[in-house]
Amino acid sequence: SLAGIILLTFGTNLLFYLMYEPVTSHVPSLFLFTTFLWLWEKDNNKTTVFLGIVAGLLVATRPQDMVLILPFLVIQFLHNKKSFLIITLVGILTFLPQILVWQKLFGSIARIPYVTGGEAGSLTFLPTHLWEVLFSIRHGLFLWTPLLVLGLWGLRFFSNLKLAKLLLLGFVLEVFVTSSWSQWWQGVSFGGRFFVSSLPL
Repeated sequence: SLAGIILLTFGTNLLFYLMYEPVTSHVPSLFLFTTFLWLWEKDNNKTTVFLGIVAGLLVATRPQDMVLILPFLVIQFLHNKKSFLIITLVGILTFLPQILVWQKLFGSIARIPYVTGGEAGSLTFLPTHLWEVLFSIRHGLFLWTPLLVLGLWGLRFFSNLKLAKLLLLGFVLEVFVTSSWSQWWQGVSFGGRFFVSSLPL
């Protein structure tokens, strides 16, 4: 609805990244995740290939945001293995050019900054900074964007409870990954920039 768009634009950090940091990956990733959700809601065989393409582009744009679509892929695997295989294979093919670029730049995908660390920090898979990510004055998500609390609370009234649960699980995984990052404050950031892609909540 129009009210939702207005709240999303002016009640979160989206406007900042649209106007002042448009070259970052956050807004394109938000667009791709929103497109993925739109295609998922269509729920027919014609959208399966497109879901794979969008999933591959999303992971290539922001590898961390793979966790947002992971719950959807698990559900797809459990209920429609053929569709899951198509989405996965198409997604891998779409993501392949990014892998080749990493291979060329770093000599091995095992040596990309996401894995080895560096200025961007490194991932430990231990959410030792959970409280700080959510409530710290250093870009704590709920402190800087309290509107997201309302969004999470509103999921219980969502007409599609299955989709609401998948969105919530993806958000929890995003929090887990960010809390496991050595630079949990997300560097030079306006609010919780790692969560811009989660704004469809």
